[in-house]
Amino acid sequence: MLTGTGTRLENADVLIVDGKIQAVGTALEAPANSKIVEAQGQWVTPGLIDVHSHLGVYPSPGVEANSDGNEATSPSTANVWAEHSVWPEDPGFRTALAGGITSLQILPGSANLIGGRSVVLKNVPSARTRA
Repeated sequence: MLTGTGTRLENADVLIVDGKIQAVGTALEAPANSKIVEAQGQWVTPGLIDVHSHLGVYPSPGVEANSDGNEATSPSTANVWAEHSVWPEDPGFRTALAGGITSLQILPGSANLIGGRSVVLKNVPSARTRA
């Protein structure tokens, strides 16, 4: 395991409680009802940040009704905010999460010299209820 500080831990354990890393080291004590994942020879990394994403504003599969990333009416559309256009049910969010993307900066498209304001989102699975 690489710690990110230049230290390499051989045969290390990672204790995760409620989805958050609680401890890293060797011979860690886990609660009795813990799920043990044998990851010998595998890598554990922190979540990745996608600093230039169009997920949610250009969802996949792409259809015109959900493509909300540009306001191409002027060279400067600084009043466009990506947070107003994000479609949270974009299947691309699940695909990104499966690849390790846990945070995203979602930007308007690049049709303008000034395209608007981005939004930073945490990529977490959630349930949505319909009325």
